[in-house]
Amino acid sequence: MKLDRRIIHEQILQNVSGGVMCIEDGKIIYLNPMASQILAKPEEDLENRFFAEIFFGQNEQFDQTILDAIYDPQNPIEKIVEYFDGLVTRYLYLKISPIQSSGMAITILIDDITELMNLHVVTLDLKKINARLEEQNRISTLSRDRFNRESEIDELTGLYNKSRIETLCTKYFSDFDSQWIAAYFVIDLDNFKEANETYGQEFGDKILQEFADSLRSNFRSTDYIGRFGSDEFVVLMRDIPSEDIIRLKAHEILRSARDLSIDGKYPDITASVGITIVTEQKDYAEIFKAADDSVYLVKSQGRDGFSIDCGDKVS
Repeated sequence: MKLDRRIIHEQILQNVSGGVMCIEDGKIIYLNPMASQILAKPEEDLENRFFAEIFFGQNEQFDQTILDAIYDPQNPIEKIVEYFDGLVTRYLYLKISPIQSSGMAITILIDDITELMNLHVVTLDLKKINARLEEQNRISTLSRDRFNRESEIDELTGLYNKSRIETLCTKYFSDFDSQWIAAYFVIDLDNFKEANETYGQEFGDKILQEFADSLRSNFRSTDYIGRFGSDEFVVLMRDIPSEDIIRLKAHEILRSARDLSIDGKYPDITASVGITIVTEQKDYAEIFKAADDSVYLVKSQGRDGFSIDCGDKVS
């Protein structure tokens, strides 16, 4: 018999030793029995009530950052708060986490740490504890942002990596506005392998870095520029008014490749460029293949040039 995962999850939540709440748009839409026990209120008195109402009704000094996290969920935060249950004031540890792809929904894990706090002979300074937690939250957020950035960026050149550029282009073309045109470039550096073997990998890396810098200089900050790996690059020129600028940019790419100079050496690098012009919504894979086919047409006609939609090579 196949078990219903929803039932399994509900059973787990009913029996865990910590409190769990789900909040949507500031309102409690679910809590497990332990959360009800910790807050010293029956579930029916808590469900469908605003989280702020439960706490602010009795705790005027309740931390504002809790509300910020509830109504603008960005990253997980941890806090220790004072909570008056109607008889005594207790210390609660809260961990607030946004639910992925759910807008304003969050989960809150709750633990009663009153006994732990009371074990300390010296009175603990709650502000200092929360300051330490906030610093940990900040470091965690910075680490997460750095990880996200590193997972999107090609380490050698600083351009988007293959995965990120494919994601950006796929979304752009799926939402394409036909009042504009777009141009997708696939660029192969000719003779790179020979230069890399002749002068060494460090020299080859500098070629790729210098060429990446030239692409950044030649295109707008709103265009998407990426490295697919080895000596292959791609560029998406977004929202351009006419085709004239496409040819101009293609010539700039060719000139940048020919002019590459590393440590006083000219490695005889050129570029084979395939371009697809997009005027309507299309599948990204289809667009990439068309540009890639144009690259091979250029290579078959002697390299060092560009082709638009598999037209004759232009040098």
